[in-house]
Amino acid sequence: MTKLASAFAALSLLAIGTVAAEAAPQIQGGFYQENIIKSCGGGSPCVAQFTPIAAGKTLVVRQVDCRIVVTSGITVYGTALHSFGASISGNSYLTARTEKAINPANATAWVYSANVTNMFSGTTPTVTAYTSAIAGTFNTYCTITGTYS
Repeated sequence: MTKLASAFAALSLLAIGTVAAEAAPQIQGGFYQENIIKSCGGGSPCVAQFTPIAAGKTLVVRQVDCRIVVTSGITVYGTALHSFGASISGNSYLTARTEKAINPANATAWVYSANVTNMFSGTTPTVTAYTSAIAGTFNTYCTITGTYS
């Protein structure tokens, strides 16, 4: 193998590793976005934790959107965005609306969203979803967007 081919192969492996590891929040300038998928099973609540806020930083959450997909007949009766881990903690309860899931047909998607709240240095943004009964396995998909300073 030539030196050029060896270098290309090494760079290809580095690129593959970079794509696979990309689960951290996306921060561009002062803008922040993080997605999380959490599969829960065997009961309520389902707790999904995002990346902790770095020392000396504040995240101003501009929007939180969550889609929680459960088996038909199960109700998601409460979902909240929390910040845990520092001297200041708090809850922002997310507003709910429901919609019928297309796939699978025997499921319901509960969609939650909230607007502005602050997450402070040393805290971990956390979304907790509570269901009306043991829901078996269900999935929580959440996105936080905001500004990071």
